[in-house]
Amino acid sequence: MDFILVSDALFASEARYALAQHNTVGTRVGSFQVLLETLAELWVLLPPDEQAINDPWQDLVQEQALAMADAFWGNSIKADERGTLQAITASLQFVLNHCPLGSTLQPICNKNGGILTRQQRYYNDLVRLQQAIGQRPTQQQMAEQWLAESDNAALESLYLYPLYQPGAFTEQDLQPWQRSVIEKLREKGWLQLDSGRYTQQLAALNNIDIQQVTAINELVQTLFSQPTQPLSNPADSIQWFTCRDAAEEAEATAVMVQQAINSGTATDQIAVVVPRGTDHSQWLGHYLQRAGITASNLRPAANQIDWQTALLQNLLAHRACPDVRMAMQCVFINPLMPWSAVTGYRLAKKYAGYEVLEQEPESRQAFINLLLQQPDETAADLMQWLQSISGQLNHRGVIGLGKKRLQQLLEQTRRLLDVYKDLSFADQLQNLLRHLSVGSIALNGERPRYLNSVLVLEEGEPLPITVQRLYVLGFNNGHYQYLPAYTGALNRQQWDDLTLAHLPTQGAEQLRWQQGFRHLLSSVSINLVFMRSMADADGNRLEASETLIDMALCYCPADKLTPESLEQPLAEAADIWHAIKPSRSAELQLSDTLHLGHSLLGMFQHRDGSERSESPSSLEKMMLSPLAWLFNRLHIEPEQWEAAGQSPKLAGIIAHQVFEDYRQHQHEAWNETKAAQWFEKAISQHAPFLHGPQFALPKQQLRNDVLKALQALQQWLQHEGWEITATEQELSGTIQKLSNISVKGKADAVLNNEKGDVLILDYKNSKYKNRLKQLTEGYELQTRLYRELYQHQQQAGGMIHSAYYTLKDQTLVAGVAINRCELVNTINPGDMGLAEQSEKAEERLQSVLQQLQNGIIVLNKATDKRAWEKRGLSTYTLKDNRLVQRFTLVDINNNEADA
Repeated sequence: MDFILVSDALFASEARYALAQHNTVGTRVGSFQVLLETLAELWVLLPPDEQAINDPWQDLVQEQALAMADAFWGNSIKADERGTLQAITASLQFVLNHCPLGSTLQPICNKNGGILTRQQRYYNDLVRLQQAIGQRPTQQQMAEQWLAESDNAALESLYLYPLYQPGAFTEQDLQPWQRSVIEKLREKGWLQLDSGRYTQQLAALNNIDIQQVTAINELVQTLFSQPTQPLSNPADSIQWFTCRDAAEEAEATAVMVQQAINSGTATDQIAVVVPRGTDHSQWLGHYLQRAGITASNLRPAANQIDWQTALLQNLLAHRACPDVRMAMQCVFINPLMPWSAVTGYRLAKKYAGYEVLEQEPESRQAFINLLLQQPDETAADLMQWLQSISGQLNHRGVIGLGKKRLQQLLEQTRRLLDVYKDLSFADQLQNLLRHLSVGSIALNGERPRYLNSVLVLEEGEPLPITVQRLYVLGFNNGHYQYLPAYTGALNRQQWDDLTLAHLPTQGAEQLRWQQGFRHLLSSVSINLVFMRSMADADGNRLEASETLIDMALCYCPADKLTPESLEQPLAEAADIWHAIKPSRSAELQLSDTLHLGHSLLGMFQHRDGSERSESPSSLEKMMLSPLAWLFNRLHIEPEQWEAAGQSPKLAGIIAHQVFEDYRQHQHEAWNETKAAQWFEKAISQHAPFLHGPQFALPKQQLRNDVLKALQALQQWLQHEGWEITATEQELSGTIQKLSNISVKGKADAVLNNEKGDVLILDYKNSKYKNRLKQLTEGYELQTRLYRELYQHQQQAGGMIHSAYYTLKDQTLVAGVAINRCELVNTINPGDMGLAEQSEKAEERLQSVLQQLQNGIIVLNKATDKRAWEKRGLSTYTLKDNRLVQRFTLVDINNNEADA
């Protein structure tokens, strides 16, 4: 078998294409990793498991590092285990990469018996760690395994033809452990360096004899070296442009590529280089596609979020701290759940609202109960709980995440729990969570090659072919300049200070990088363009790459160095700027209405085709903002996830539950012990996190407020002769005065007395002032609707009254005069009749309903918020929806802060 060794997948793709042009078959081409896999096939060796969550060597690093309490990382690993392990792993990986196979790391000994330096002690600790591990990383183990078996019989001989190119890829670019494999192949006589067998087929990949324009050739020859005299102006052959941001860089590049193609340049004679870890490639692919130009070697955006790790992390976070309610919300919406996304978001919303998750289908309810379980505080029970959950997950809709991988992740979790078995259960969970990092998984690492297309490279990749035009994007600080490799606990300079024979110096690495960058520029024959952004996506200023200074030194003396003089703002490049400059669209001018062309009433239906009823709260939303009502009907509303805590909404839910339990004991004497039991039951049912010690004070304050309000209400009910006959009473029907619109709601409590009168009571976790304002201003709506619905539904014979009971100040705000009692503060709007208390609200709703019937939405004005607050209505509808704010009209003559 013939094997052509190249630097990377791009070189391999070009080499295969060149061989195909000459009808060459049966020759394998690939990088060093592919070479190792080929050797494993020929010697029938077991390859490593590519689906493993971690390299087993990394697991051993963790276990042994934790055991070495006397090492230099002994204290830091206690404070930041994950970060410390990353640094240790990087240092050990760096030194092992430069240690030939068959050799072992040796500690540094001071021959004169002197004291070792700090760097030497650090290095010796790393050597001890590697000796305790006793094995190398997976790929190096695979190479060692082959070396041990290489003298045995193979299925077939392998003849290696390295495609070495000066500046692009040489034997020195291979790490020492990789060169050990090459040396063994040389010993066996299988290394073919000067055979010339594939010279003709691969001639297209040899760009040494490229004919460049003078300016480009001069820059290549003098870059990174001080010229004897400044070079002449490169004119149009080399250009440096400054752009607004990465998007404009990509857009300008697409325009220049299109212009080059129109002028006769073939697409396969154009290449673009983008920096790693930026958005340039996404923007470039977008604009090239819009221009109808095919991009080759562009990495497809085929990534998958690691939902398995995310699920495990959220389950453990909820188990470690149940008051982290957002963790369980994330569990409900995880795509691995055995229900649809709609169901997941519905459950998460209910859970966020402290509602009890009941009345679900049997199989779903059983799984919900399993998720909400609190297993015993042992590693075995925790793993049993996780295994039970994993067995009911749905992997069919999530590409790339199978059951086997999840089991490997759970096995890794079991291993970590065993590592921390001497700690308390809480500390075990905290340490385990530090190792769970959620990211994305590349579903397809292939970078497809297309014919007659523009070649796209990432920074650091050598250009395998000669091109006429090269565009270098993202020429900013941190890119296209030499940066020392991250080497963990010891920085790059400290490794040089150790003067280890097998480690290259930083100077040698920098020289090799410079040779690679010059090789990139030497592959261009006609036009070379560098582009950089002036600001990032957040508007922060970006500086040019440091290599711009090296380039400027080629064109002007050091004492008159002005790197920016080489650059030209894109806006001043007329031939490019006018081609990409978008036409300015007129500013959006909002009128006070939106005409949608058809009736908006009756168009919102349930799945069974029945019309959706309005609730008192949705009608209030309609009254305040028809646009907010429409967004609510279309489910276009912000859903903010908040950390668990004592909130007014939660306080209202707890109070409602306590008052509901009180109904069964309303004729008994006041018993604070029983009331406290009802309160604890409500806490356990809706907000068990409040049992935690950190919530002791808020819980006690809430308990005092709820029990005080309940005791006052009980004394008033018994004194006035009222009896609670129903709680959470469902009321529904049509409201004749509001265009016969269908309304549905729940009354908190319905009271009766001996006269046959009815009092509909609504609990509010607030103070009474705003409720009284609504009555006196004529904008009371909720209980007015409940009175009519109750009259229509129950056919009551006596008087039907309504009132609000505000829990904060134990005040009864009634629509009509009621008997005053010292036990409860009673307030009513005086001589106003019931009709007057809702008159303006009805007029407003009738007007809005007529507009909606005609397909008209009247937009809010910035002054509405203050106006509605003066009428006692809450303005969350106007404040909390950013879309409503976006379409809120601002009066230029109004100077209110709201505008």
